[in-house]
Amino acid sequence: MLDSAVLKTVGGLTLNYFNVLPTLLPDLAPRFSPVMEGVFNLLLAYAALLSGFLVDGRQAADPASVNSDSPGGINFFFPFAAAGLALTNTAFLPYLVLRPLHEVDKPVITQEEIPEIELKLGESKPLLSVYGVAGLYSIWWAFFGRPEFGGLIERWASFTDLVSSDRLMFAFTVEAVLYWIFQGWLVDDDLRRRAAVSEGVVPWIAKTVPFLGLFVYMLWRPPLLSQQSEEPGRQRG
Repeated sequence: MLDSAVLKTVGGLTLNYFNVLPTLLPDLAPRFSPVMEGVFNLLLAYAALLSGFLVDGRQAADPASVNSDSPGGINFFFPFAAAGLALTNTAFLPYLVLRPLHEVDKPVITQEEIPEIELKLGESKPLLSVYGVAGLYSIWWAFFGRPEFGGLIERWASFTDLVSSDRLMFAFTVEAVLYWIFQGWLVDDDLRRRAAVSEGVVPWIAKTVPFLGLFVYMLWRPPLLSQQSEEPGRQRG
C-alpha cells in the first residue's frame, strides 16, 4: 500500500506535468530533484508517444466485412492508451504484456478500417511531435533544470542515489526500460501493418534507441495504406 509520502511525491510531480509549472512559475511549483522530475515527465512523454501505435490494437474480426462506411474490429489497445494518457503511465504496461502477437502474414491495416478518432489520436504527426518535444525537454530538464542542484556529476550521483534508495524513482526507471524493450517489437509490427520494409537506418534507430528513436520513427513512418491505393513493399530509409 502506498504511504502518504509517496502519494505526496506523486501528487507534486503531477502538478509539475511536463515541467510547465516549474518553468513558468518556479516559486509556485513543488520542489523536487530535477533528475526525478525529468525522468517522471520523460516517462509520461514516452507513454504518450507510444499512443502512436494505437492501431496496434485494431483486430478486425472479419476483414471481408470492413469497408469505408463501417470500420470494423475491436481495438484492444484503446482503453489502455486512454488510461495511460489520462491517469498514469503504469496503465499502459498491462497492454504491453497482454498484447496479441501479430502473425507475419497478417494483412496490412488500411485507413478505412480505423475509426476517425483513432486516426486523429494515433496517426497525427503534429500531436506526436508535441509528445516528442515534451520528452526531449524533460531530458534537458534532468540535466540542466534547477541549476542550484549542480552540474552533470552531481546529477548523475543524484540519479544513482535515487534509483537505489527511492522506490518511486526505481519504478520509473524500470518502466522506462520496459518501454524500450517493447519499442522494438511495436515498431516491427507497425512497419508490417504499413507494408513498409523494416531494413534501413531509421528502422534500426527506431528499434534500438530508447525514446529518441521512437520519436524519429513517428515522424518518418509512412502513412497507413488506403484501400484505393495500396502500395505493398514500400521502403523508406
